[in-house]
Amino acid sequence: MRLNQRVVLFGKVMVGFVIISLLVGIPSTMAQESPKIRVWCLGSQVEVEFFGWLADEMLTVWMGDLEIGTFSTNATGSGKYLFPAKAKDITLQRVDGDTILAGRADCSQLPVGELTAVSQYQVTLPVGGRVGLSATGTDSSSTEIPIDVIWIAELGSITAAGDFTATTEGQFLITANHIGTASSSTYQITAEVTPPLVSLEIEPAELTIFTNQGRQLTVIATDESGNVIEISPDWDTGGGGAIIPANFFVASLDPGDYTLTTTIAGTDLSASIAVQVLPLVDQIQITPEIESLEVGAIQEFAVIGFDVAGNEAQIPVAPTWTAELGVIDAQGKYAATTAGEETVTAVVDLSAFASRYKGPGLALPKQVLTAKWMFPVVEPPDFDQVQEAIEQSDAQPETEIQAHMESVAKAQNEDDPISRQYWNTDGRVFCASIFGAAFVMILMVLRVRKKK
Repeated sequence: MRLNQRVVLFGKVMVGFVIISLLVGIPSTMAQESPKIRVWCLGSQVEVEFFGWLADEMLTVWMGDLEIGTFSTNATGSGKYLFPAKAKDITLQRVDGDTILAGRADCSQLPVGELTAVSQYQVTLPVGGRVGLSATGTDSSSTEIPIDVIWIAELGSITAAGDFTATTEGQFLITANHIGTASSSTYQITAEVTPPLVSLEIEPAELTIFTNQGRQLTVIATDESGNVIEISPDWDTGGGGAIIPANFFVASLDPGDYTLTTTIAGTDLSASIAVQVLPLVDQIQITPEIESLEVGAIQEFAVIGFDVAGNEAQIPVAPTWTAELGVIDAQGKYAATTAGEETVTAVVDLSAFASRYKGPGLALPKQVLTAKWMFPVVEPPDFDQVQEAIEQSDAQPETEIQAHMESVAKAQNEDDPISRQYWNTDGRVFCASIFGAAFVMILMVLRVRKKK
């Protein structure tokens, strides 16, 4: 019995010795090549630590049934992988499907909130172009909150913050993944990467606009073949306003001259236009405000504008003129043709310079402004009555005519164009016309004959 016990004890010792010998004899390199994985919770992130893999080996990280991403090990077959989510089960797998290892993170809770939207659902940009993507979500009370997502791009590169850089032409998907307390959600963005661009321009080529008004701009980008490519450009308004989605420009509240510039991220292309921001015209007035005109007179009218505060404001478009009795051209030059009560009207159409966009606290602009000026048009002097008065007078004909002309000249305003048609500026010579000269000569001959 004692012999049997000793034999059994000896056998156990020998088995232990063999096992120890085998363990001690395993090369250290083999131990290092044994793949391992560790999963840690670091605040709002999960860190996957791996070691014992082959150098420069492609590995895939899974979070439950969701593929998080693919990456390469370093030269020592180890490394770390961070992603913005809290999860309990992480799986690391060779790309070829071999060697699947799982790790469990001791995270107290998953991220709060649920993914509800991404900033864009379709992006188009050239090779080398860049675009920033973002995601939004809601908490348990349906309040919108920032939310962490895992970004994955089939082509190109994308950072954890959502900054995507296009490197290869083609169409592919960019995916935003989120693991939340209530559910997991995924949103996909369709991306199209086009050939490199060679030209960029803005339409219109220049812009005049009122303060706080909006105008739709068009950005035209072309590639090497002359094809027009849709893009999502960046803008610099130079303080002249702001660009809201879809390239819509809203002018500043401060009048002035500005330069509006557009660029494409990741390229050297840019385009600029000059922008003139004018005070918003609220009313117009016809000038000069004449008292009357005589038939046959010519008068040039103009229009001046005023803002809501009563300050003079530039009018960026020519007015449209009309007259009820006389004739007026597009430049405001009026000819009095008929006696009577005249009404001259000026209409300024501002619809091309004022949009229907309304800024905070400001009323919609007036699209069409109208001004009127009324004045009498009178008949010129009756020359038959002048002749009769001279013939009934005992004064010398030269003295009588000169006195009458001087009295008429003094009675007329020197600036009245009608007066200047019949009398010169000093009122001493009768019109210098053939009719006037003949009229004077006939009177003198008749008076001389009468005296004889």
